Parts: sequence; C-alpha cells; structure tokens
Amino acid sequence: MQDLKVLYITSWFPLKNAPNRCVFFREQIVLISKSLNVSILEVETVPIFKIKKIFAKNSLKVEKQGNYNIYRIQIYRVPPKRMKLRNKYLNKVVCVNYKKVILKEQKFDLIHVHAMWPGGLFGYFISKKFGLPMVVTEHASYLESLFRKESYKSNIEKIVNQTLQFFAVGSKLKKMFSNFNIDNCDVIPNFINFEKFTYIRKRTSNDDVFSLAIIGNINSKIKGPDVILKALNKVVNEYNCKSIVLNVVGTKRLDDEFIEYIAKNNLDHNVKLQGYIPNDALPEFLSNMDALVISSRKETFSIAGIEAMATGIPVVSTRCGGPEDYIIDGFNGYLVDNENYEELAKSICKIIQEYDKFDLPEIKKHAYNNYSHDAVIPKQLEYYNNILSKE
Repeated sequence: MQDLKVLYITSWFPLKNAPNRCVFFREQIVLISKSLNVSILEVETVPIFKIKKIFAKNSLKVEKQGNYNIYRIQIYRVPPKRMKLRNKYLNKVVCVNYKKVILKEQKFDLIHVHAMWPGGLFGYFISKKFGLPMVVTEHASYLESLFRKESYKSNIEKIVNQTLQFFAVGSKLKKMFSNFNIDNCDVIPNFINFEKFTYIRKRTSNDDVFSLAIIGNINSKIKGPDVILKALNKVVNEYNCKSIVLNVVGTKRLDDEFIEYIAKNNLDHNVKLQGYIPNDALPEFLSNMDALVISSRKETFSIAGIEAMATGIPVVSTRCGGPEDYIIDGFNGYLVDNENYEELAKSICKIIQEYDKFDLPEIKKHAYNNYSHDAVIPKQLEYYNNILSKE
C-alpha cells in the first residue's frame, strides 16, 4: 500500500511549551509512514494579532520531517456562540490553504482525523469540498458532552454524516458511539513504538525502595490526585509500607491543597516530582520503576499503561475506562473500583508483597502482541483498503 496517500489531521499536537502534548499521535503517524505516504495537518489556534495574513499562502507553515510533511495552519479564536461565522471563516482558511499549498504538493486518497473535535470539522470541510473519504479515530472523553451541547450539535452531525468509519481507542468509548446510534465504529487501540522499549525492569532483593510511577497532570481532578494521595497515605501510614516512593511525571508543581495534604500526613519523603520527562527518555525511566498507578476518574485509553507494560512492569488502575481493556487482574496488574482509594491502597500493597508472582517478560510480551505498531498497523491498513475499494 506504499502508493496510498493519507492526510492525517490531528486535533492536538506538541507545542514548544508542551513538547509531550499528545506526542503519541505524531509517533503513530510516523510509524505508519513506513507503510504508506502520509502528511500531517495541524490547525493551530493563536491570538488574532499574531496572524498577519489570514488567507494568504504564508499563513500556512510547512515543516519537512523525514519522509513526511507537517502542514500547520494558523487560525484565530471565534466564540462558539458565533458558530455560523466561525464555520464560514474556518472553511475558507482551511480550504484555501489546502488548495493553494497542500494540493499542489500532493493529492491524497484518504483523510484520517485523530479526535473528532476540532479536527473533524477541518476534515469535514476538505472532505466535502474535494471529495475525499474520511475516517476518524476518537480519543476524547469529553465528546459525549459535545453531542449534547446545542452550540456544537449541528457541527458534530456534519462530521458524523461525512465520516465513513469511526475507530474508538477503547471499548467504553465505542459504547458511547452506540448510545448515539452510530454503528460504523470499531475498536482499534492506540499503539506504541516497541523499538524504543529495549529495557525491562529487573528488580532485585537489594532494592530497598519500591518505585511507583504516575504520569500526567495530576493536579487535574479527572486524574484523581485526591484518590492516589489518600491511597498513598493508607499504604504508608496504615499499612506501614514506608519504603514506597510515588514518582510524579508530567507535573512540575502540585497544587497547594495537595502539598498541604502531603505535609499533614508526613508523606514528604514518599512523593517525588520528576517534572517533564522527554518522550524518548520515558522507556529508560519506566525501566527503573516497579509499577505504574492510574488513579483517574475517566480515561479513554491511557497510553502510559501500555508504555509501562512495554517495560514489563505491572499497572494498578481504577476502573476508569481504557485500562479495563488491557489490564488482566493478577497477570499484569490490578483493577479497582473508580475513586475507591482504599481498594487502590490494598492493590498497591498486594503488588509490593507479591511482586515475584508477576512474570515481567510475559507482561511485556502481552503488550507487544496487542499494542505494538506491528500488531495494530496491519488492522488499520486493512480498513483503509476496504474503504477505498468501495469508493
């Protein structure tokens, strides 16, 4: 399928001040570029005073990366209440730049959008005007609320009607599509580049500290910061496991309420802020951890869980959505009820006490067989082929 040309439109992408922001979108596209011709379109929202010539050719920036191009169009914010004006403006900006610049460089066979909003709207404009088939992979947990909001409803309906195939990254997300009577949706999970994960955890009896990792902005309520800190308090002060250290990745500073909670419960030596770790350095970091915890209230996938298992370490998670698809109780971790910090604490202690029961190479093997680029990309290519054969 090397002759197939696909334009990927990503709703979120890395920024200078947030280099790890949804970096896995781009990583997945780079991996699939080994099998077909790809380009990426990113539509960046910036303050209006930063855009000099909105409809001119130079409002689109082209960045060449290896064997693919990244096209970035700049737009300015228009309030959702002015949706008709917003659509007219966005349609013109996206389609003018697509026709004047992108189309002259390459003609595409298919559009693949990552995250329906707002990328699906840009895909809709191009698909409708230039007659390209469109598919959408959904990642977002907030999508259900957009389906219900009147200000977004008409645009969501346009995207749904224009999309030939939806992919949900998890089974719970697929169920949400079913709830809105969208039946052209199948599960294709996120995947990672296993070539980066050459490390595997080798814990020895001489390791005095049990290193537990949590990845993401845990100041966010949806990530369950209160849940993990209450669980940690029970592990340390009730179950007397003083040797545990919670390594927080992706958060430079905790909110004051969490700092106060840590100090009040004498957990200062049990929480370590690691700040931002570059994506390429994450495999080595995880190989020095003993387990990963996901304390979220809602996750459509949580790719951190797969990255942890790619280094062979177990994952303990709340039943928050995505992790329920890949955690097998007792084999590669444990699942506990959502927001139940007491169960979470018990499961963390169980991992510590029964760590030798986990077969770390088998955890890694299971992750590779189900969530590696080698496992998932062929399924995606098969869908492309089937869709285009019907056009």
